[in-house]
Amino acid sequence: MSNFALEGQMQAIQRVQLLDEMSKLTASP
Repeated sequence: MSNFALEGQMQAIQRVQLLDEMSKLTASP
């Protein structure tokens, strides 16, 4: 596995976590 692919995967995970946090904030009253 190349370093470039590993970086891309980590960025994708962070993006998903960020979207999840934002959806939690908007879902709360």
